[in-house]
Amino acid sequence: MLYRKLGKTNENISILGLGNEIPINESENIFKYAIDNGVNFIETSNNSQIGEFLKENDYRDEILIQAKLDSKNFKNDLNEKLRKLNTDYIDIYQIRLTGPDFNELKELNLLDFLDNILSNGTVKHLGFEAYMEMDYLVEILDDYPKFEIVTSQMSYIDEHYRAGTQGLEHLKNLNLGSIVKNPLRNNCLIENIPIEIKELFDYSDIKRTPLEWALQYIWNRDDVHCLINNIKSLENLKEHIEVASRSYVNSFSENDCEIIRAVAIEYWQHKGNMCDICNHCLPCPQGVNIPYCFREYNVAKMLNNPQASAKYYFELLEDGTRADSCTMCEECEHLCPQMINIAEELQKVNECFEGD
Repeated sequence: MLYRKLGKTNENISILGLGNEIPINESENIFKYAIDNGVNFIETSNNSQIGEFLKENDYRDEILIQAKLDSKNFKNDLNEKLRKLNTDYIDIYQIRLTGPDFNELKELNLLDFLDNILSNGTVKHLGFEAYMEMDYLVEILDDYPKFEIVTSQMSYIDEHYRAGTQGLEHLKNLNLGSIVKNPLRNNCLIENIPIEIKELFDYSDIKRTPLEWALQYIWNRDDVHCLINNIKSLENLKEHIEVASRSYVNSFSENDCEIIRAVAIEYWQHKGNMCDICNHCLPCPQGVNIPYCFREYNVAKMLNNPQASAKYYFELLEDGTRADSCTMCEECEHLCPQMINIAEELQKVNECFEGD
């Protein structure tokens, strides 16, 4: 296993981590194999699988556990995490943020709570999941410089999505830990690959599987320290570890970089409409997040997998901001530089995802 320094935390983190969705029937074998083969970062959720595993196995000092704040009752949430994880401290405690919600949490005295758990040693490092625009990312890091780690979603088709690669470069300049999750876009980048994409990949001197292309695109970057992905089985884990064992920074040739850019462009040729997320249509009088409704719709179209994209759509867009809240008022349409019939397209978005 290869390791990288997690920003200014000085923690050595394996370039591959485990996501929080692990098959229950294989969880013990997966945890044991992963740790025995050098994986030292495990993301957790409300499940207690890793906690049960640690009760029976002496691995706590070998791994970095990440837990996530899931409630506005901060103290109770953390205590429940400690209990389920069977530990008296958490290595990395993360807050899931979209940007504007940070101010709401601050009004509930989040920052005082974070200061306290850092000072008493209950948590070693603080971070947040950054599903947001670049300006929000910069604002939050300026506002609370005790954040040391940022988790973002990134794949080779997402370079310009939200903070994107610009955000990764900003984290590097601040010497912050950078963790990337879901580089396979819910497996859309490794399943049902169009023939046009396969032909582009064939131009490489090194023959890679779609999984290798997607993972090594992330590991090729020097502004990412760890990649986490949900593992479907023990065999799936072994495949990830094998790829990780030979994935260094700058391991892509210039030709490989051109190929992966061409692949991303080819995927985007199949999007559903011409929205380029310029945000001219905002604010919507009804609160619909028009650009990101279109973003996930376009991804669903270009990957030909609405069901997988629906997960992002419903997780990242809150109630009231999705396409079903459009009233067809059409006040936004004269603002669109691409002259998109926004109301009509939002109906298509709703039909696409509500059908799944």
